[in-house]
Amino acid sequence: MDKKRNLVLLVALCVGSFIWGQTSNTGLLTILPDTEVSVLDNLENTSSAMLYNDGQLYLSGNTLNEGDWTYSLDTGTTHFVGQVNQLATGGQMYELYNTAFDMIGDSPEIIVDATWSLNGNSNFINGVVQNRSEGGVVVFEIGATHEGASNTSFIDGTVLKSGGEGFDYPIGHLGHHRNGEITGTGNPSDLISAMYFLDNSNDVHPHDLAVGVIEFIDDKEYWVMDPLEGAEFVFLTLGWNEDTTAQELLEDPSSIHIVRWDSDLGLWVDEGGVVDENRGTVTTISEISGYGMFTLAKVKKEEVLAEGLVVYNSVTPNQDGTNDFFFIDGISKYPDNELVIFNRWGTKVYETKGYNETDNVFQGYSQVPSTYRVEDKLPAGTYFYVLRYSYEGGEGTPKMQKRAGYLYINTND
Repeated sequence: MDKKRNLVLLVALCVGSFIWGQTSNTGLLTILPDTEVSVLDNLENTSSAMLYNDGQLYLSGNTLNEGDWTYSLDTGTTHFVGQVNQLATGGQMYELYNTAFDMIGDSPEIIVDATWSLNGNSNFINGVVQNRSEGGVVVFEIGATHEGASNTSFIDGTVLKSGGEGFDYPIGHLGHHRNGEITGTGNPSDLISAMYFLDNSNDVHPHDLAVGVIEFIDDKEYWVMDPLEGAEFVFLTLGWNEDTTAQELLEDPSSIHIVRWDSDLGLWVDEGGVVDENRGTVTTISEISGYGMFTLAKVKKEEVLAEGLVVYNSVTPNQDGTNDFFFIDGISKYPDNELVIFNRWGTKVYETKGYNETDNVFQGYSQVPSTYRVEDKLPAGTYFYVLRYSYEGGEGTPKMQKRAGYLYINTND
C-alpha cells in the first residue's frame, strides 16, 4: 500500500466525524513519520481526542484544541499554509515540535488565542503570528530555536522564553521585525517575556524624566521585557533601523545607548552601550539593572580615555605578525588593569589582570572554562570586552576608568 493510500486509511480510521467546513477529531489521530496530512478546512481536536503529529501536518484553516495535541517523536512539523487569516484557539495547550509559517498572500496572520508550546525549530517564511489582540501565549521551550524572521514573518505580541538560555526574540509590530537578544542566565526555571511596540514611549513614561548622560530618547519605538519566573539579570542587545528608529539617533550611531524606565526612581536610566555598527546593534555594558521598558537613546560622549591609550578591535590569530592578538596600545603604562571578554551571548571567554602588549595578551583562545575548553580557539565573530584600569588623576589622586567595546575575531585570514 503506497503512502497516499496509507494516508487516506489513517484519516478514515482516526477522524471521528466530518462536519461541513470542519474536520473533527474525536478519537486518536496519529500522523506517522514520513506521512503527510493536509487539512483544507477547519480542524477541531475535541475534549475526548488525542492528536500526535510525528509527520507533516499542513493546516489551511482555523484550529480548535480542547484535547491533547502533542507529539511523541522529534520528527514532525506543523505547517501553517492558509491563504487567509487563521485562528488557533481552544482551552488546551498545543504542543508543537517543528513549526513552519508559510502562508500565501500579502500580510496574512495566524491569530493565537490559546497556548502554544514551541519546541524544535520554528521557520518563519511568510505570515505573522499574532497574539497581541487576543492574548494568546507563545512559549519557546528549552532548546527551541527559530530562523528566517523578517518583516513578512515574525511574532506580533508577547513571546516567552524558558530555560535560562540566550535567545533572540523573533518579535515585531506593524509590519516591522525588531528583535531583541538576551544572554543566558543558566537557570532552567527562568521564564522571560519580550514584546516590541512601534509607538512613542513618551506617551507612557515622559522623556524629560531622564538622568545622567541621556540627551535624547527614541520617540518611535520601545521594547518591554519582564521575568515571569525567576530570571537573573542579562545582557540585552537591541538594534536600530532606518524605518523605525528616530533620525536623531541614526545621525551618530556611536552615541547610542540602551535606556530603561526605572519604576522605583520614576526616571529613565542609562544601561550603557557597546555599539557594533557593522551589525547595527547596541549591547548593554553589563547585566541590566532591572527589567521593564527599554528603548534607545543618544547620550553625551563618554570621557576621553587617558592619553595614549588606543584600542585595535580586530584579532586574526594566524601568527602572520599582523593583528595576532588584541592590541591595546599604551596599556602597559597602566599595569593596574583588568580585562574581561565575552561572546555575544554574555558568556565569559577570557579574563586577566595586568594585561599588556607583550606576554599577557588575548590571542583568540578561551582561557575560562565555560562553553569552550581552556585553550580552545574561539569561533570567528563579534565579542565584547570590558576594560578597567587605574591611572593618576588630577593632583596625583588615582582614578579608575572603565571602557567597554567590541572586537572581531577572524579565523579565516
